[in-house]
Amino acid sequence: DTAEVTCKAKVFAEPLNAQIAEKACVRVMYKDVRSKDSYFKLSCHDNLDITVTGIQSIIHSWELNNWCPDVIVIDYADNLAPINPRADTREQVNVTWKKLRSLARKFRCLVVTATQSNVKGFEQRILDRRNFSEDNRKLNQVTGMIGINVNDEEREKCSSRLNWINLREAGFNSQRCVHVATCLPLANPAVLSTF
Repeated sequence: DTAEVTCKAKVFAEPLNAQIAEKACVRVMYKDVRSKDSYFKLSCHDNLDITVTGIQSIIHSWELNNWCPDVIVIDYADNLAPINPRADTREQVNVTWKKLRSLARKFRCLVVTATQSNVKGFEQRILDRRNFSEDNRKLNQVTGMIGINVNDEEREKCSSRLNWINLREAGFNSQRCVHVATCLPLANPAVLSTF
């Protein structure tokens, strides 16, 4: 079965400008966040310009300024530079994923990243443990891996299905999916789900 997504268009009486946006931001900071301090830090790097060790160094410098992350989001683990460029490609991938797990443990936080499936994953309705790219040992390093499943019809309706591909600390059924309404033009992959 496919989920049905309904959309509601919102029409603004006047165009959004910088003053309106800043006023809304200040309102959220004081009413909801209740702090003038930033809860968000961003570090941008070109593909293959930084290793996991480099990310760790940046976070250590933030810690020295009394800021420690709850979540580290890396877009996209396969674009990180290898720690040892002379190693076999599969070994480079394995070491990177091991270091990502180590990063989560060192900083006691959630590390979120993405990776590609293999070519067969594009033909399957639901991704599973067979749909890894480069090295299947990635699955051994993660606490949980979620598959994002979407066909052309679902993409058109702005919906997708999420499933557990691997889950270290609980039982799971990789064939069981959660339907999610998305709004990718607004960078929101989970507007509403079946939970």
